[in-house]
Amino acid sequence: MSKTKRQHPYQILAQMDELCIRIADTFPSEAKSVEFWKGIGFALGGNKYITPWDEVAEIQSLPPTTRVPGAKDWVRGVANVRGTLLPVMDLNVFLGYRPRKLRKQRLLVVKHDGIYCGLIVDEILGAMTFEQFEQLEELPAVDEPVGKFITGGFTRQDDDWPVFSLHSLAEYDDFRQVTR
Repeated sequence: MSKTKRQHPYQILAQMDELCIRIADTFPSEAKSVEFWKGIGFALGGNKYITPWDEVAEIQSLPPTTRVPGAKDWVRGVANVRGTLLPVMDLNVFLGYRPRKLRKQRLLVVKHDGIYCGLIVDEILGAMTFEQFEQLEELPAVDEPVGKFITGGFTRQDDDWPVFSLHSLAEYDDFRQVTR
């Protein structure tokens, strides 16, 4: 009869751990951290843009608005959204494009630096993510009035996606001046 030495389960686990560490050291290790940039794609004036994910408080269908006397043409009015008055601005008109009435129009709600308002855009193109290698090194070419609010850009399948900063818009003096 042969005598076999019985090992304690803890010793077996320690040996397995040691073996796994030895085997793992033989494999090449490459720590790859892929960073993604997240945004919301939208159309405005016949062009496509993206805005940083964290600059959009919410997206809504267009609510009924009440015109505000003495307000500039691009101020569509105020809307009652869940008991709160929300100023609604037509971004096309503010930027010098012609006003549009499209079924796909939506409201991007911005809450930044004391500004809480809804911006009418032609269409929401959805949530988008870009990898670092898709980032443009130079600012993409855009129409003059929009250029003040472009903070970067990405490219995908030969399409440039300028990054339109809603926070830059909210900080812009002409945007804050809503009365004539």
